[in-house]
Amino acid sequence: MADEFEAVSSGVRVRLVTTSAFMIGIAYAAAAGALNMYMLGGINSSSGSALTVTAFTVIIIGSLGNPLGTAVGGLLVGLVSSLTAAYATQWTQMVPYALLLVVVLVRPTGLFGAKVRSA
Repeated sequence: MADEFEAVSSGVRVRLVTTSAFMIGIAYAAAAGALNMYMLGGINSSSGSALTVTAFTVIIIGSLGNPLGTAVGGLLVGLVSSLTAAYATQWTQMVPYALLLVVVLVRPTGLFGAKVRSA
């Protein structure tokens, strides 16, 4: 459905659907957090921050709002990280962010984002 009015006029209980979707998402996040705590032996305020930054890097490289772009961005960041770890271990942490910098300078909307037209 394109909007809430169309959903309501089709008989969909919008509040129930949105609340249920939100609750399912929260349940998945809670389960993931509990399993992560179990695997790591504990959590603190900085747990997962490196993973979060990497995820944002992948999304920005691929382009925000484009699932195909995000998948390609993830493959690209993973490939670059793996190759860097194999050949130049001291640069492993920096190279994905250098790739992010290059992509943002060359294509500000990401690899699969809409082209920006100049005036």
